[in-house]
Amino acid sequence: MTDDDLRDRWHRALSGELERRVKGRRFLVWVNAEPGQGGGGPASAPEEVDPEAWEALAESTEEWLAGLQQATVDPDDPPKHEVRVADVRFELSAAPKKTKRQGTGSLIGNPFPGIATFTGSHSAGPADPFNAED
Repeated sequence: MTDDDLRDRWHRALSGELERRVKGRRFLVWVNAEPGQGGGGPASAPEEVDPEAWEALAESTEEWLAGLQQATVDPDDPPKHEVRVADVRFELSAAPKKTKRQGTGSLIGNPFPGIATFTGSHSAGPADPFNAED
C-alpha cells in the first residue's frame, strides 16, 4: 500500500467517524490526514482503531466547534484543530455555514481526499473584461 493510499484510507475513516458522531452542524470541517505523524506507534489500519478512541476524537472535535464564534472566523485564516489517533495526525479546519444551512447537511467539507477545496474568501462574480492589449 502506498503512502497516498494509506492517507486516503485514514481521511475517509475520520470523515465517516466525525460525520456519524459529531452532532453540531454550524460549521463545515475540512480534514487533512498525515499518517506517521501521530506519535502513537506504527499506523495501523483505520478499522483497527478502538471505538472509544474514535469517540474521544469526536468529543474533542465537538468541543472545539462549540467554542468557535461564527462571527469572528476569518475566512482567510480559518481556525484549526489537531487530533491524533494511532500514528496519524489530523488537522481540521472550520468554516461557518450560511445561516439557512446551519444545523443541517454534512459536517465534512471534503469527505473524499484529493478534492480541490477553497479555504479563503472568493467570489463567483463576473470576470474582469478581456483586454487583448495586456
